[in-house]
Amino acid sequence: MHHDFGGQCADPVPPGRVRQTVINHVFNGSAPWDKFPPPHATPLLHKQWAKGWGSHTAVFEHLIRQVRPRTIIEIGTFLGASATHMAGLTRELGLDTQILCIDDFRGWPGYYDDEKSLKMVNGDSMLLYQFMQNVVQANATGSILFLPFSAGTALAGCVSGGCMGIWWRWTQRMISTRPGWILTTPTRC
Repeated sequence: MHHDFGGQCADPVPPGRVRQTVINHVFNGSAPWDKFPPPHATPLLHKQWAKGWGSHTAVFEHLIRQVRPRTIIEIGTFLGASATHMAGLTRELGLDTQILCIDDFRGWPGYYDDEKSLKMVNGDSMLLYQFMQNVVQANATGSILFLPFSAGTALAGCVSGGCMGIWWRWTQRMISTRPGWILTTPTRC
């Protein structure tokens, strides 16, 4: 299924400018890693708690080696296990790849009963902060940025901001959307 955003597409941003474009438009010009973690969250975070489903399967390395992407957009990031794995792979291959992780970091109903170790503050699941902590621990803050919004909102922002010209919706697969780009969706929702 193809979806374009009704003529809202900006001219494509060169891959080398994707990171700063996102920082400017989403984080008001300051990297979200500056001054992380905030004092109120520090005691609630695990030093590292990277969890995922199929996050280290061979398909990641295979696609990254073949495509050699400059930009990867991951939809459904959770705690960042696959994103940090991809950052490590691109680093090993000497690629200058920016990974954009799209997730609202809210979890899902019933999740909190299964994971007693996840802390909540005023209804905030702390998933975003734990994801950020995992990226810091993986030394991947220079390769990974996140868009803490629903997929539809984030993708519309990517399109209107020039970070992505076409959005192909093909769930539970890894697909190449443009030369040098890999788009991933989770295998379990």
